[in-house]
Amino acid sequence: MSVIAHSSIYKKSLAGGGGCLRHEQIVDLIESAGLELDHALASPTGGVKHLWCEAMLGCATLCVRHPVLFWRLCGLQRNRRWASMVFQTGIRYLYWRKALKELAASALVCEDMFWGGQGVLLAAREARCPLIALPHNVDSLPFIDTPEGDRITSLRAELESLRRADAVFAISGCDSWLHRQFGIESGVLPYYPAAQRRRQLIQVRAQRERLPRQTRRVLLVGSVTNPPTREGLLRLLVQIAQTPWPKDLVFEVVGRGTDGLQTAGLPSCLRFHGHAAENDFAKLLAECTAALVVQHRGTGVLTRIIEFLVAGIPVVANPLALRQWEGLEGTFCYFDWQQARALLLSSFSMPQLPAPPESEAAAFIHSLRTLSTRNLPACKLEVAGVSRGDCTAVPAVANTHRP
Repeated sequence: MSVIAHSSIYKKSLAGGGGCLRHEQIVDLIESAGLELDHALASPTGGVKHLWCEAMLGCATLCVRHPVLFWRLCGLQRNRRWASMVFQTGIRYLYWRKALKELAASALVCEDMFWGGQGVLLAAREARCPLIALPHNVDSLPFIDTPEGDRITSLRAELESLRRADAVFAISGCDSWLHRQFGIESGVLPYYPAAQRRRQLIQVRAQRERLPRQTRRVLLVGSVTNPPTREGLLRLLVQIAQTPWPKDLVFEVVGRGTDGLQTAGLPSCLRFHGHAAENDFAKLLAECTAALVVQHRGTGVLTRIIEFLVAGIPVVANPLALRQWEGLEGTFCYFDWQQARALLLSSFSMPQLPAPPESEAAAFIHSLRTLSTRNLPACKLEVAGVSRGDCTAVPAVANTHRP
């Protein structure tokens, strides 16, 4: 059986954030299809000194073998984060160049095409190994604290990498739309909880059907390490603090770093839990009345929305937060804060279990199977630049996942 290599900065962890959950979904889909996935090749390891040496050697090799493309893909012209970008690209190029030779993989699935993913792409091209990109979002855009010129350069570099992948599957229709505006034939593989995670959420749904609710408890979940999520939570806390609420209504704020948002002067209806243990979080899910979700900018999708719905929890959210999930039973969209308050004080019924994206998952697996049997053209490397016959200029997408 042919081996599928897998590059991801995330680990399988049901207690992790949205990135870990998406990673778990991808692994679950590939393994459920009966394909052999190599988990050992996730990312380089070693001490800091060793990694720096590997990074410098990788960058030197790239400068000799792919000088023009190395410059273009890293966005070095004006990017102030160039040091981190070069470090990641060099070390992952050297790592995957060696790993793909040892593994003899028939295809490479890459979730992280921005921070160092360019090195993975070039290593795959040299090994004549088809690469399927599954970006979790548009990674170059969330960092609003960086100068606009740097963000535009980073976006150009990210799109350049995706264009050279053999197939691209975005997590949302919005991300796919953006890719297509730049000529990238991007399919969509929506997020849906993996089998083990799904079983846990369905257990919560069963508990919710049995438990009586004596108080109204609204759940706010998010990690403050994610810039758009942190901004949304901070705005919500201000609005909640400035609004009168019934005495029996409580807002439960959960997520990595949220305990640091608690400050003097906030009303007693706000309870901060920080990163809750799995059992404690499951208890909060089972006892809450609804979930309140807000996002004012961002790409990808909010994985927690579909997880709430699978667990039988109604979701009150603004339009941007509901992208990809609009129209699903159990979602309630508000356009101003007074409308949100009225929704939170209303009565909710348990939503139906949302259906998994079976056709999209089948299209992804079909593309993976097709590309894993495809022979890429032999490499023709040039020292001075990149020609049309260069292995790095392989057509961007095989279109095997589109009708």
